Amino acid sequence: MLENVATTGKLRAMLMATMESIISGKMDAHQAHAIVKVAAQINVSLIAEAQIAKLKFLVNKEIDEIGTLPIEDERQKASTIEH
Repeated sequence: MLENVATTGKLRAMLMATMESIISGKMDAHQAHAIVKVAAQINVSLIAEAQIAKLKFLVNKEIDEIGTLPIEDERQKASTIEH
């Protein structure tokens, strides 16, 4: 199922399917809660990328494609390798 969740619309569809599974008794609340927590983290990361893109736009810097934003810079990579 997860390999098909490549867009925010598909993420919402998965969450709706989760809700339907709870209502029909096919999934317990603990499983659903775990799915919702992961989905919330995905949304947080999307919001962060959108905010960074907006800031880069405002200062005329190149905007990364959503989903390609580096999470560490070259200095951090070098520091990690050295330790």
